[in-house]
Amino acid sequence: MFKSKYLKGDKEYQKREVSSGIVVFRKFDDGPRFLLLYRGNHRWSFPRGKIEEGERSFAAALREVKEETGLSRSDLKFIGYFKAYENFLFIRNSQKVFKTVILYLAESSKNYIRLSPEHKGYGWFSCREALRFFPQDKYFDSRQVLKRANNYIIGRHRRKPFPFERKKSDESQKSAS
Repeated sequence: MFKSKYLKGDKEYQKREVSSGIVVFRKFDDGPRFLLLYRGNHRWSFPRGKIEEGERSFAAALREVKEETGLSRSDLKFIGYFKAYENFLFIRNSQKVFKTVILYLAESSKNYIRLSPEHKGYGWFSCREALRFFPQDKYFDSRQVLKRANNYIIGRHRRKPFPFERKKSDESQKSAS
């Protein structure tokens, strides 16, 4: 599924978690701007959260974005087959936890969001601005996801439609007439 520096040799972690989220963006004249949520203590992230037992990653991403931002499925337009992963290691209750976050890419039709109580703030940032919140040494995967999403949006002509939002081709529309 993925390779990570955290998995070299014997297990260097005691617990594993999988979360899901959405890299949300809006289009502006100067390019895309990405939604980052401020969790406090100098921590910014994409909207995300744990996948519940029996839940699919895409359903979890939609649920978490709704809970954390108030953005519903109808407020989001999913872009292509974009799927990216963040992997990181952190300490919780003296245990090393290895976490993987599965991320999708969607454009928001709304500028204002409703924050959940767990967040202290939010902002819409250009790729360059957002990279400042992800130091290279600590958030390497987040930086790569952000750059990849930005490049994906800018290179739109190469993308395929998201599987849930396929439109009829010109041929099928003509034959239906």
